[in-house]
Amino acid sequence: MNQIRFAAAGLLLLNGVVHVLYLFAGPFNVGALITLIFGLLYLLIGVFLFVRPHRNWYLAGTVLPLLGVLLTVLGMLQAQTYTMLQIFFIVVDILVVVGCIYLVTRRNKQPA
Repeated sequence: MNQIRFAAAGLLLLNGVVHVLYLFAGPFNVGALITLIFGLLYLLIGVFLFVRPHRNWYLAGTVLPLLGVLLTVLGMLQAQTYTMLQIFFIVVDILVVVGCIYLVTRRNKQPA
């Protein structure tokens, strides 16, 4: 189970760094600000998944990336185009969500 937690945390940290670095790739606008906020939250959740695993962090690691996927897909539909970076964000977010859902459901089944 630790391998899944470490993988989810590492992917969140990687995704967070890429989100923050995206700020320097183009003009600063509302989309860049939202990307920066998501990046900082991904970094926060990723760190806490590493150092303080708790059900609340697993839930945050499920909900926030799901919201990120939704916003990314809506942005792609609105622009009627996509980039490889958007695909990367979606794939990593889905992997994190699957891992965190597994951790939440697995932890609930273990005896206290």
